[in-house]
Amino acid sequence: MKYALDTNSISYWIQGNANIVERLNQALRQGNEIIIPPATYYEIWRGFKLKSVPKKEYAFRLICKSCRIGEMNISVWEEAADIYAYTRKAGWTIDDTDILICSV
Repeated sequence: MKYALDTNSISYWIQGNANIVERLNQALRQGNEIIIPPATYYEIWRGFKLKSVPKKEYAFRLICKSCRIGEMNISVWEEAADIYAYTRKAGWTIDDTDILICSV
């Protein structure tokens, strides 16, 4: 199974939230793939650029070593467009960043 993490999940992991840490560590132990989508990676790093938080930056670098950093290729963009169209037709509004996160 694949898990694509959003910014909140990564933030909770960095902060050491016991529930998130245990769930993600369990997913890794079970051989699941954890992906950090490019949109999430960007959101995390832009926050680091605003604030000097070397301990959190270090923790994020460690997290990145146990996860795969997603790539934005043509199939991801097409999947995102499909999700956008489907959700709009269903009457739902989802932020573009969230659509890109789940498309990876």
